[in-house]
Amino acid sequence: MKHRYLLMLAVSIFVASAGARADTVDKDGLLRGDNGELLGMNQADAIKACAKHGMHLPAIRKLVELNQAAGLEIRKSIECTYDDHLIRGFRNESGVTPDGKYDHFCISNRNYTRPSGDLGNYWFWSSSVNPQYPFLGVAFEGDHGFVVDLDTRVTNGKRHFYDLAVRCVPGQ
Repeated sequence: MKHRYLLMLAVSIFVASAGARADTVDKDGLLRGDNGELLGMNQADAIKACAKHGMHLPAIRKLVELNQAAGLEIRKSIECTYDDHLIRGFRNESGVTPDGKYDHFCISNRNYTRPSGDLGNYWFWSSSVNPQYPFLGVAFEGDHGFVVDLDTRVTNGKRHFYDLAVRCVPGQ
C-alpha cells in the first residue's frame, strides 16, 4: 500500500512538472509537451488530445497488447482456468470502450520486465471504463504491468480523477 501511495505522489509531481500544454506525439505514441516531457492529463482530455493528432486513445486490451513484448501474457477470459489464476498469476480484466463494446480478458505479469524509459516509468490512460462502475477509468501501470481502475468523477467541485501519461495509437 505504501508503494502505491508513493507512486501516486510521483504521478502528481510528474503532472506538476509537465509544463505547457503544447504537445507532440513521439514514435512510441507518447504525448509530450514542448519541453519534451510526458504530459499528464485526465482521461477525457487524453481522448481529445489523441484525436487532435488524428489518433485515438487505445482501449485497455490494446494498451496491454502493446506491452506483450515486455512479457505480459494475455488470453481471452473464457480460456483462463482456475489453475491459470491460482498457479500462473492470471487476473480477469475488463473494460467498456467509448463505443460501448465490452471486452473481457485475462493477463499475467508474471514474466513482465519493466520497459526502459518512459514506457516503464508511468501509468497510462486507456479509453476504457469499468463495466460495472463507468465512473472508473481503466489505466495501465507501465512500471509493474497491472491494469487499474481510477475514479474520474467530480463531486462538490472536487475532482477524483488522476492525471496520467497518454499513449496514442494510429487511427480514429
